[in-house]
Amino acid sequence: MKMFKIAGSLLLATATACSSGVAPESEGTSKSTTEALWFTTASSYFDQTGADVTAVTRGTNLLDLFRIDGGVLKLLRWNGLTWAETGLSKPSGVASLLKVGAAVNGSRVDVFAVGSDNHIWHINSTNWLNPNNWTPDLPGNPTVWATPSGLRSPIAVTSTGNNDLHVFWWTPSRNIGHSWYGNNLPGGTESGDTAAMTWLKPISAPSEPVNFSALSRTTSTIDLFYPSFTSLAHHWFDGVSWGTTAAPNRETFLVYKDVVRRSSSVSVASTGPNNLEIFTRSDRTDSVTDWRIYHTSFNSTWNSFSLNGAPALFFEEVSHSTSVPAALSAAIVWQTPTPRLDLYGLGSFGGQIWQAVRPL
Repeated sequence: MKMFKIAGSLLLATATACSSGVAPESEGTSKSTTEALWFTTASSYFDQTGADVTAVTRGTNLLDLFRIDGGVLKLLRWNGLTWAETGLSKPSGVASLLKVGAAVNGSRVDVFAVGSDNHIWHINSTNWLNPNNWTPDLPGNPTVWATPSGLRSPIAVTSTGNNDLHVFWWTPSRNIGHSWYGNNLPGGTESGDTAAMTWLKPISAPSEPVNFSALSRTTSTIDLFYPSFTSLAHHWFDGVSWGTTAAPNRETFLVYKDVVRRSSSVSVASTGPNNLEIFTRSDRTDSVTDWRIYHTSFNSTWNSFSLNGAPALFFEEVSHSTSVPAALSAAIVWQTPTPRLDLYGLGSFGGQIWQAVRPL
């Protein structure tokens, strides 16, 4: 079986640090002195490819990489010593899978995938030796946004614990869809297509189905992020509600140096209940050399300032030794056994899986 180019060296957190610590795309002397570097230990492209990829951790030295490859779902599992690959196929009657999201949910992992039929499919298992069948069990079997050019809505999945799951996607009307499961049973579906549900309406409707990143820092909160033109959009569940019709829990931040554009990608991880680590792959259009990865954080408060009277966030460039991936797909904090943060993405050519590592 063809495995990673760097096998366990990077994923065991023993990779050698880059000599400069700065990506080849660095702005160098043109960089603002207020824009620090967020250093990674190493980065690399894998042999494996995919149309989409996500990652979850089930515990110390346990990592699951789910990828859509050739229209089917594949799983690479790291157990601390070796890799094992499992094919999870695709739903019967569906030509191909296109997007994937996953979450650790108690003792099992739940995976959701967008099919070429424009519906969301669900599979789960505690060990993947005998997974449950693919089912379209989101309440109401909603349809996702599909563009004439063939783009499909990404999905974001998070678990608040206690066998509760939350799934997000873009509806055909360019609003946010949300389904939830309680005690592993389908609970309900809502969306910004309903006029009163302003908390699930984007402040600016996207022109294409941009990616989501969802995370539960605590057992009662949810943070949802996506790029919104030249801003970073954030919706949150505060433990009680998503806000009210008149005052929804949503906000947008302008981004220092305009590092977010409409087709950027965003990933978020957390080191604790009061922390968010947010990463974006910029999509500035003036030059290919302006494709970079940036980072900002929330630590009880935002690192924000006022820009032309609007709230804005400082971002810092992420160091890495490889070319910038086409899109970020996931950010996770896990134990190897020491804590570390991994970034995952997809390459510009052939969709190779990309990874960067930072010890915490």
